[in-house]
Amino acid sequence: MKKKLCLIGLISVLLSAGCGSRNKTVPDLPPAPAEERDYDFIFVCPIIDNEYWQSCIQGIWDADEELGTTTHVTGPREAADFDREIIRYMGEALESEPDGIMGYAGIRAMFPLINQAGEKGIPFLAVDSDAPSTTRIAYIGTNLYAFGYKAGESMVRLTDGMAKIGYICSSFSAQNEAEVLRAFEDAISDYNMDIIAVGEGWSDPERAAGAVEAMLAECPEITAIFCTGGYNVTGAARVKKMQGLNSLILVGFDDVEENLAFVREGVIDALLVQLPYQMGYQGVHLLKEFVDKGKVERDAYDTGSILINQEKEYMENCRKQKILIADDSELNREILSAMLEDEYNIMEAENGIQAVAALSEHRTDIAMLLLDITMPEMDGFAVLDYMNKYHWIEEIPVIVISAEDNPASIKRAYDLGVTDYMGRPFDTTVVRRRIANTLLLYAKQRRLLHIVA
Repeated sequence: MKKKLCLIGLISVLLSAGCGSRNKTVPDLPPAPAEERDYDFIFVCPIIDNEYWQSCIQGIWDADEELGTTTHVTGPREAADFDREIIRYMGEALESEPDGIMGYAGIRAMFPLINQAGEKGIPFLAVDSDAPSTTRIAYIGTNLYAFGYKAGESMVRLTDGMAKIGYICSSFSAQNEAEVLRAFEDAISDYNMDIIAVGEGWSDPERAAGAVEAMLAECPEITAIFCTGGYNVTGAARVKKMQGLNSLILVGFDDVEENLAFVREGVIDALLVQLPYQMGYQGVHLLKEFVDKGKVERDAYDTGSILINQEKEYMENCRKQKILIADDSELNREILSAMLEDEYNIMEAENGIQAVAALSEHRTDIAMLLLDITMPEMDGFAVLDYMNKYHWIEEIPVIVISAEDNPASIKRAYDLGVTDYMGRPFDTTVVRRRIANTLLLYAKQRRLLHIVA
């Protein structure tokens, strides 16, 4: 511990939702023996009661449990005036002189405080939004330019390259959303598409709905709306549904439950989803690594993103089917590929984040997932959690490939919806037969569902 940790306004948060969530409070660890290193970190969160940030906090707590660190969570609970409130909480975090700070850096007024952290010798890790001109040690979160460009490409596809667009952001001062917008505009620049109105939603569904209503009243020619900030598209979707604006195209961010329901209803046309749990989980690992070694390996760590829409297409047996192999062992991937490449097209992922990205991007083409459980960055159980959350598990059969024979792990995998469990070493005949049988079973189920429908 560096000096003291008596943070004014420190908040203990109770989680009820989020990736791998369970109810718990910030762990209060007993004092460590003198010979052991104690780690006290602070996470300065912009909106604690926001579902997106709760998922990030859950990742932090899971990392704390794994590493023996203690990360205290502080910040405004609600969206109102968060861009001013977060400055106060950051100042209080600096006064308590922790071993390290993780925080949202999307407000320009945070930059001097981040530099103060550097002057005090307190490592600051930028989470979700970057501040590269400051003394921050690294950035962890989504590659914002790639994220925004993907949103623009999605909008082009949905509108056939012709649209008058309204844009709703959380705040005009949010630097990360400005970067996303810049990339979005680059993606649509070669098409007959223009942003003709802008507004602020403050990541609040009611305020965002009001902004959308005012925007549409002033510019009725708008044919599409792009929203950054998770709850802004929620507000836009409520307006679209309430007013029966079925032709209005909506593209927005983040997988809060109401947004996912709107996607299933066809109200939201596309959601781009970040992985905040990974930001929190990996962020604690990076802070600890910096405290231990005085450095981290990279300047920026991309946690990836996925695209969610209502698309429901299935593989036909008349063409070569595609199998995704997710395993951190290159040797295992090579062995399975050699066994299967004559009959199937093979995709590979070396960790769970790559697997989720591949499923999101190509799920209508993937006939099966062969999934290892023990992988870095995101394990197989977390992949299964995502597949259940987005209902991909209903479309894509999963066979676990693992040397893990712990009955509890096997039961957990089956409870999460896997179809089969194959141990190592792999037998060519067994692997091919189980895959063929599973694909045949799923094909029969799909035909039956189409008949019933």
